[in-house]
Amino acid sequence: AKCKGQYGVDMSCEYKGILFVISSVGVERAGESNQINQDHYWHLENNLKNSNARWKICVWHMTMEKMQVSYKGDSTGWAAYEICRKYGAFIVGGHAHVYSRTREMSRFGTKNYGFTREDLRWWNAPDDDQIYLASGENGTTGVAIVGIGGYKNEACLRSGNFWSKIYSTRCDRCSGCHRAPNANKFGTLICDFPEFGPYARAMCWLATTPRQGASNAEFQAAVRNRNPIDRFTLIAGKRPNDKGVSSRASSDDKKNDSRQFLKRHGLRIMMDCFDKEPRDEYSCNDRANWNQCNDAWIVRDNYCAKSCKRCGPESPEQPTPPRSAQEEFALDRAFEQFDTNRDSFIDFDEWEQLYYITRPGAKDDEVERVERVEGQFINADSNGDGKVSRGRFAVLLEEDIKP
Repeated sequence: AKCKGQYGVDMSCEYKGILFVISSVGVERAGESNQINQDHYWHLENNLKNSNARWKICVWHMTMEKMQVSYKGDSTGWAAYEICRKYGAFIVGGHAHVYSRTREMSRFGTKNYGFTREDLRWWNAPDDDQIYLASGENGTTGVAIVGIGGYKNEACLRSGNFWSKIYSTRCDRCSGCHRAPNANKFGTLICDFPEFGPYARAMCWLATTPRQGASNAEFQAAVRNRNPIDRFTLIAGKRPNDKGVSSRASSDDKKNDSRQFLKRHGLRIMMDCFDKEPRDEYSCNDRANWNQCNDAWIVRDNYCAKSCKRCGPESPEQPTPPRSAQEEFALDRAFEQFDTNRDSFIDFDEWEQLYYITRPGAKDDEVERVERVEGQFINADSNGDGKVSRGRFAVLLEEDIKP
């Protein structure tokens, strides 16, 4: 990982296309009118703005009263949440010793006269286990408060319609709360990021663990329980048919402009194809290698769809026309320069970086991002595996220079 900044205060780390921006906002002083938190806001925005990572995650300890379900008060200011939302960064916090996770949030606050006032808006629909992470003024994100690492799990004292899941030892005052048994009241949030292309998906789940000193029976029961209390999907992109917050709208409505653009080009898109891993020590690759893809429980619960090739027929990478030795040499040099992780492929993050280096003003243009950056990459990625080989690299550049 490439990390910079002061550990535990203002720090950012990027690892294989995932950016973590860590801040102590709200720890030294509460609110957003003081210079200390203003400096933290600058750190958040500067690091998010200057990264081309596909996945961005904001992490801080403190919170706001409405962004937790225990008794904690306002600390960070809504500006911190708004900054991360506008860059499509998922937000993970702590402080409150209860697990809670929001629906997809489209607004936390509105700035008036230099101060961000509370203005909570969210996606109010049945598919609250899908959170789209989109950047821009109308960007969207989600928040997970994970404070049940082992110290205690407290009572839930407040709730709200924007909460999707709550896991607490006492749910008396909270609707939609799942009661945590004493044997499994601690846990952590785990996310798997297997995809990095357009509309990439990541699976997240709350993994609980038996308390210290639990009996053998309690440990065995925890091992057998392969159904997490909370499981949700992060999707890197704008929600289809996004018309703002609506209690009636559904993500199953007509496709958004970017998918229509790709469909017009007749491309095989794997946007809805990803692996949901079984909750045991064996991976989807293991299941595929052991010829278990047709086992009833794997098919029934839609495990390992990508590894088991249940997303559609595999297609070979299409060849490109031959070129002169001079052209091939130039392409070799360019490919080596932008294959930053040296895996002999250009992934979407590397292509996005190349594109924006040559067009500094294009980064804020959502139409150009969909129809040029993402569309060109998918056109070159003829077999839909999320990466472009040296043999197809010329197609990427040819599309780029077309008028």
